[in-house]
Amino acid sequence: MDFIGGALPNVMFLIGVIALGIGLGLEFKIIEIKNGLSRGGRIGAGLVGLALVATSIVLYLLPAPTASSPPATPTSVTSAGVPAPTREALVSQVTPTAAPTTMSTAAPTTVPSVVVPDIRNMTPKDAAKKLEQVGLRIGEPQPSCASLGVSSDLMITAKKDHIICQGVAPGTSVAQQSIITYVLSSAR
Repeated sequence: MDFIGGALPNVMFLIGVIALGIGLGLEFKIIEIKNGLSRGGRIGAGLVGLALVATSIVLYLLPAPTASSPPATPTSVTSAGVPAPTREALVSQVTPTAAPTTMSTAAPTTVPSVVVPDIRNMTPKDAAKKLEQVGLRIGEPQPSCASLGVSSDLMITAKKDHIICQGVAPGTSVAQQSIITYVLSSAR
């Protein structure tokens, strides 16, 4: 929390309330005024208190400056003492602006990627364990390697009910929790 948006308004408000109290003639145990204050002193204390309270409220209501706000562009001043419009301001008056969007301005989240292990020549149960260890999920068995789009050089010969090809080639990086499909061997 920065000083202007955090502690300063709090301190100003408290001091302003105390000054208002002094201006109204209230006595506080923390501040003892000997011989009282004159009428002008009470009015001054009340005005100072009012100014401090008002300023603290304004500081509360103003949005805090963010690091993502663009830096202020320098402006030149004309001979009449009026700031001259910048080139960007003139261009924005001529160029139509896009309609506001309702999309979220939150930063996109990135999903961690993992490398797909080789699950060929494994049973579906063993393949599921291996995929789970790296953050992937096993899919449903498919009827043929061609239906997965797997080239013949990535197919192997395996015992019955073992995986002969997988939908994503081993060593490929994919998003975590991706589903890896496979084809089982029907040969003995």
